Amino acid sequence: MLFDENKLELSSPIKWAGGKGFLLEKVRHHLTQNSNCEWFVEGFAGSLAITLHYQPKKVVINDICFPLINMWTQIKENADVLCVLLEELSESSYNKKEKFNEIREEFNDMKNRELVLEEKIKLAAYFIYLNKRSFNGLYRENSSGIYNVPFRQYKDGLIYSEDNIKEISKYFNENEVIFSNLSFENLEVPDNSLVYLDPPYYPCDTSSFTQYNKDGFTKEKQEELRNFCVSCVADGNKFLQSNAPCDEIDELYEQFNRESFLIKRSMRSAQKGKKDEENMPDNEILIWN
Repeated sequence: MLFDENKLELSSPIKWAGGKGFLLEKVRHHLTQNSNCEWFVEGFAGSLAITLHYQPKKVVINDICFPLINMWTQIKENADVLCVLLEELSESSYNKKEKFNEIREEFNDMKNRELVLEEKIKLAAYFIYLNKRSFNGLYRENSSGIYNVPFRQYKDGLIYSEDNIKEISKYFNENEVIFSNLSFENLEVPDNSLVYLDPPYYPCDTSSFTQYNKDGFTKEKQEELRNFCVSCVADGNKFLQSNAPCDEIDELYEQFNRESFLIKRSMRSAQKGKKDEENMPDNEILIWN
């Protein structure tokens, strides 16, 4: 079985736009149906909500964002040192705009050059720090590839959980985990895989944010992603994709199974009356073969 019932209690150490915490129960059926697959592949890792919740025994964790993949790698390989750095970055002296801007500038310099191991661990700590001290925990790069999210004042306190990070490290080290820093087109998918894809959503009425990195995620990229799914199927693999429900996505994936539905992502939407909820449009779609 690909997914073990004896799971650790894990949560993502970062916030991430479009995180899949709200979809955990929706994807359960698809993961259970395909538990005979040998590998689970996350093509767009993000906050890794699906992997950390279901904890597959063999997993490829991929994302085009190097600082993100570096963070997951350092959690696996150097959790103790990372936690020491995060302890320091949790001090109240770092919860200030001036300090934030200094670290953001150093982060932008580091992420675009070759790093030795000590610097990679530092970059991972900075990534978590910026995520916890920036506006809404957003990761966004401008057209020059510069991370430019501004500081937002939050309460003083720890920006990490040492126990959680070490438990994630334990899961990574007790299973077969491969990290990959590639665009999805170049992703190497092992035979007999279930590939989960959570791309920046198609820019329709229910979703418009696509600028994670300097290149963005264009409509042409969405078409290339569809072609990637077709290739996965041709190679005998399974795929499951999350996206935004709209006519363009329906047309792109008309040959595959699709289910659209409403996911309430905030306390505000959760508190809406039943009548209001019935009038709200679907904001998620799952696509699979």
